[in-house]
Amino acid sequence: MVKRLFGLAMAILGGLPSTGAPAHTTRRLPREPPAVLAAAAPVFPGMAFSAGLGGDVTVEAHLDASGAVWYAQASGPRLMKDACEVAARRWRFSPDKDGVETRTVQLTFTFTRLKTTLPEENMTPVFYPPYRVEVMHNPKVMYVSRDS
Repeated sequence: MVKRLFGLAMAILGGLPSTGAPAHTTRRLPREPPAVLAAAAPVFPGMAFSAGLGGDVTVEAHLDASGAVWYAQASGPRLMKDACEVAARRWRFSPDKDGVETRTVQLTFTFTRLKTTLPEENMTPVFYPPYRVEVMHNPKVMYVSRDS
């Protein structure tokens, strides 16, 4: 009776004495970062260029199991955040292998104000693996949007 009560008390208070057998644990292996299937670059906002802004905007993008971005939150200069969040929502990634896990990736958009004018064909955004995009703007070219 005493042994039974002792065993019950040990089970309640933290377990029975070890038998020497290893405890069963489940370890999750690190997952590969999702591959980019489609990417979009933001337009360098005209007001940000006029204000002399440039630099990095980071976007935390949440992916659903299919690889679509369902939420994007940017941090950086306010005049560039909206353009980056819109571009991030257009990205597509490889689906989760199990089809159930949501994932988060960090995208970086670098806005570069050029000191000399480049030909327009050299002004395409540059994509750097895995999740970085450089967007350039010519110094003497001003783009006017219809929203202005």
